[in-house]
Amino acid sequence: MSARHEHDAYMTPRPVCDALVEALGLRVDKVMEPCCGTGNWIEAYRAYHAPSNIFSADIQPKYANTSTGAHFTGDMLALKG
Repeated sequence: MSARHEHDAYMTPRPVCDALVEALGLRVDKVMEPCCGTGNWIEAYRAYHAPSNIFSADIQPKYANTSTGAHFTGDMLALKG
C-alpha cells in the first residue's frame, strides 16, 4: 500500500455522481463545487439541471475547470471574508 501524498486526488466516478444527483432531485440555480477535480459532479448536475451559475475550485492547478465560467485555484479553506 502506498502512502498518501499532500493534495492527492480521488475522483468520484461519473455514474456515482449521476445517480446521486438524480436521487437527491436538487434543482438550484447556483452551484459551488469546492473540490472539482475533473468535473464529474459539475457535469452530472448539468446533465440533470442546467443551473445558471456554477463556481468551481480545486487546490491543484491541473484541475482548473474553466467550463464553469468561475473557477478558483487554491485552498478554499484559506479564503477569508
